[in-house]
Amino acid sequence: MSLAPDLPERGSARGGLKLLQHVEQLIVEAMPVLDKIPRAQRYRYGARLEEALYGLIDAVVAAASSGQKSKVYALADRIEVLHALLRIGAERKLIAPRFVGRIMAAPNHDLPRGGLLRQIAAMAAAWRRSVKDS
Repeated sequence: MSLAPDLPERGSARGGLKLLQHVEQLIVEAMPVLDKIPRAQRYRYGARLEEALYGLIDAVVAAASSGQKSKVYALADRIEVLHALLRIGAERKLIAPRFVGRIMAAPNHDLPRGGLLRQIAAMAAAWRRSVKDS
């Protein structure tokens, strides 16, 4: 049973997971930004942010392959942690606020679906709602 057009089905192949593709794209876009984190914060904040980004891959795969509600909820929690880390980094000028604004942007003329992280969060929230109701 499909949860929604863009959400993973249990047992779906890796290539079919739209959510996983979005997470991979986010990581690729974030790498140049992570490379510019000041040296003093690279091993504290930078490592934590990179860990949060790569942890999303694990969370998506675990949620899709297990079919357990708790894994879907854990994915949504990891996205919230990533949001917080990005906001902190932008506020402290550790990462480019423009990048954070772009990936968290609300839908607009240039980005009809919103920023990439907003899309990921929306997909995870819809998935969470669908398993909560079942």
